[in-house]
Amino acid sequence: MEELAQSFGMYSEALGPGRIYREHNMVYEEGGPRAFWLRVESEALGWLQKWIQRRLSHTLGSLGPSKHWVGELLLARFRDGQLYRARVENVDKGEVIVRYLDYGNSSSWMGQAELAPWDSLLDLVPPQAAQCCFLGAGCREELSSLQQYIAFHDAMMEAGSMRLEV
Repeated sequence: MEELAQSFGMYSEALGPGRIYREHNMVYEEGGPRAFWLRVESEALGWLQKWIQRRLSHTLGSLGPSKHWVGELLLARFRDGQLYRARVENVDKGEVIVRYLDYGNSSSWMGQAELAPWDSLLDLVPPQAAQCCFLGAGCREELSSLQQYIAFHDAMMEAGSMRLEV
């Protein structure tokens, strides 16, 4: 796993202030004009996903009855049936909403059967998605009109891969 973590190159460390990521491999995932998620698109992320499926897919649904908490790290099944690294964002009556750490998108409510325990080896690779905002806008969720959200979403999707300056 350490070798796999090193294959992320400059992205094997958390995104840091004052750094410029010159490769055009940052991709918009979701969000609005004041707070949105970008993710790193890399071959190494594909390798990490294969490692998770090969090594940890048998743990799906093995958490048993447990109380989850906001901020908890775990693995969560996405609609494609695969497990992904995730952080709990909301908890209600034994179900959770998660944010996928390497992609920035979030889930709908999910139960125990769609969750698996975190493996400490996964700590070797920092999240490959980050919440972002435009300089001077301040990172906060906002209530914008559906029309504004769609216009922003379409513009970001059209932009394709981007360069990021933190």
